[in-house]
Amino acid sequence: MTQHSLLDRLFWFAAVLVLPVIVAELVLPGIPGSTSTKLSLGLVGLAVLSNRQVAINWRWAAHAAVFGLYLALAMIREGFVFTSFFRADLEVGLQGLMLSAAILPLLASDEDRARFFRQAGVLLVMVGLSAALLGILKLYLQTSGVLLPWLEWQGIYPRGTSLRIDYNVYAFGLIISLVAAIAVRSSVHGGAIARAVALVAIPVIFLTVTLTSSRRGVLFLLLTLPVMAASVPSPRERLRALWMPVVSLAGAAALIVALLLSSDSLWLARLSEYLDVARAAERVLAVSESGQLVETRAPLVLDAWSQVTREHGVTEAILGRGDVYLQEMGRVFNREVEYEYPHNLVLSSLLHGGLLFTAAVLVALASAGVNAWRMRGEDRWGFGVFVFAVLFGLTSVSTVYSFDVLVLLTLLFGVGPSRLATPPMVVPGLRSGMAA
Repeated sequence: MTQHSLLDRLFWFAAVLVLPVIVAELVLPGIPGSTSTKLSLGLVGLAVLSNRQVAINWRWAAHAAVFGLYLALAMIREGFVFTSFFRADLEVGLQGLMLSAAILPLLASDEDRARFFRQAGVLLVMVGLSAALLGILKLYLQTSGVLLPWLEWQGIYPRGTSLRIDYNVYAFGLIISLVAAIAVRSSVHGGAIARAVALVAIPVIFLTVTLTSSRRGVLFLLLTLPVMAASVPSPRERLRALWMPVVSLAGAAALIVALLLSSDSLWLARLSEYLDVARAAERVLAVSESGQLVETRAPLVLDAWSQVTREHGVTEAILGRGDVYLQEMGRVFNREVEYEYPHNLVLSSLLHGGLLFTAAVLVALASAGVNAWRMRGEDRWGFGVFVFAVLFGLTSVSTVYSFDVLVLLTLLFGVGPSRLATPPMVVPGLRSGMAA
C-alpha cells in the first residue's frame, strides 16, 4: 500500500466519522464538544496531504455565501467585537464550511455517495444504540437508588433516561440514530449484521426517547415513520422497506403500555418521580397555579415577534440588530444567564441579521430541502435527518449556525446530486474536478 493510498483511506474514514462524532457529542457524556472541531481540522489536513481535489462548485459557493453574509453583517454592525454567543455560532459555521468542502469530493459519484451514507448510517446506529442502552441502565439504577456521579452537573442529575442535563438535545441525537436505523434496516444494500443491529436499535431507541420526558422528543418520534415513509418514493417499495420497523416500533409501544399497566405500583411511583411526570404535565399544559404561561415557547415567540414588528429604522430592518435582542429577552424573562432567545431560527435570524440574512437563509434551506427530496431514495437517512434538523431549528436553536448538523447537511444537500449539478471550477495543479 502506498503512502498516498493510506492517506486516502484515512481521509475516507475520518469523513465517515464526522456525523457519528457530532451525534456522540449530543448523546454521550464525557465526550468534549470540541471533538468534532478537532476532527474537522484533521479532515481538512488529510485532504491537503492526500492532494485531495479542490473544486469550487457554484451551488456550494452560493450556499456558503449565506454564512459569509452573516459574518459580514456582524462585522459591520458590531465592529469586530463579538459576544460569546456569536463566537459559538461562528465556530459552528466555519466547521460546517470546512467539513462540507472536504467531504463533497467523496460524493461526486452515485457509488461513492451511497457508500458514504451507508457506512456513516451504520456508525450512527451503533452510537445511538449504545447511548440508548446506557440511558435505560441509568434510569433502572436511579429507580433502585443508585446515582452515577459522573452524570451530575452543578448538582443537577439528568432526568429520565437522558444521559445529559439537556434532555431535548439527548432525545434529538437519538432521533437522528433512529432515522439512520430505519434507513439501514429498510435498505437492500446493507449487510445482514448491520440490518440486524438496526432492528434491535429501533425499539430500544424508541423506548429510551419516550422515557426522557422530552416533549419534542416524543413529538419527533410520532413523525419518524411518516418522514421515513416519504423517503421511499414507490408505495410498493415503501411497504417492503418499512413493515419490519413498524412491527418493531409497535412492540416497543406495547412494552411501554405494559409498564404503565404494571401492578408494581411502588416501582411506577419511583419511575414517575425520576421522570418528573408532574412537572412534565405542567409543562405540557403550560399553566401555573396563577394561570400564567410557564416554561413554554409561546411567551418567547410572542416577545420575539413583538421585537420584529416593533418600529425600527430601515437599516435595522434590513441588516438586523445584532445581539441586542438576547439581552432584552433575558431581562424580560429574568434569566440567570442574562440572555434568552426565541428558540426559532427564523425569528432569531430576523432579529440578528434582518430581512437580508433571513431571506438568504430561507432560500438556502429551501434549495437544500428540494435537493434532499430529489435524493431521498439514495440518501434515505440523510433526507430524514435534514427534515428533523430543520424541525429542531424551528423549535430549539437560535440562528441557523447554532446547530452543526443543520449547517453541514444544508451545504451538502445544497450542491445537489451529480445529475443536477454543473461542472465545478478546479484549482489548477490539483486532481481533476469532482462531478458534484
